[in-house]
Amino acid sequence: EFKNVTFGYDRSYPVLKDVSLSIKPGEMIGIVGPSGSGKTTLINLLCRFYDATYGSIEIDGHDIRTYPRAELRARFGYVEQDAPTIAGTLAENLRLASPGASDADCERVLRAVNLGDVLERSPLGLEAPVGEDGVMLSGGERQRLAIARALLTEAPILLLDESTSSLDGVNEQRMREAIDAVASGRTLI
Repeated sequence: EFKNVTFGYDRSYPVLKDVSLSIKPGEMIGIVGPSGSGKTTLINLLCRFYDATYGSIEIDGHDIRTYPRAELRARFGYVEQDAPTIAGTLAENLRLASPGASDADCERVLRAVNLGDVLERSPLGLEAPVGEDGVMLSGGERQRLAIARALLTEAPILLLDESTSSLDGVNEQRMREAIDAVASGRTLI
């Protein structure tokens, strides 16, 4: 739970000043604003890619600076706007964040984000290649693969940084359906 948190970040220009918010476990919230208003900065602060210059950010009543970074980041499934896809297989891409994940778990998260058809396109299933930078997948499939990778970590908090911004209408709808399906029981920002 993020509760009554006030913080700011200022690198010699005004970005995110005097932000205060509370997010309860299991809530789904959207941060809306124009380009450059600090949406990605907020996510970077939550993950401690850098620290607030004043105030604090707390999870479950504890300042995030008290957690080792690896422990803190294990609480988040992070899907960035242009999530990377490596040359390799579906399984290798999924296991980037969860190396010990079983084939059954990989298939489960792919189906949860509406990628069952990608599994069935090739007789290789999880071992199907995705190509350099995921060229064998559509943009929507690459984004849903990134969400599946985040789900595989079983992180209680999902951070989606403009994950639908570059998708066409059909893929955006499929992405939204995938997000709705996997948001249950998780906090979604």
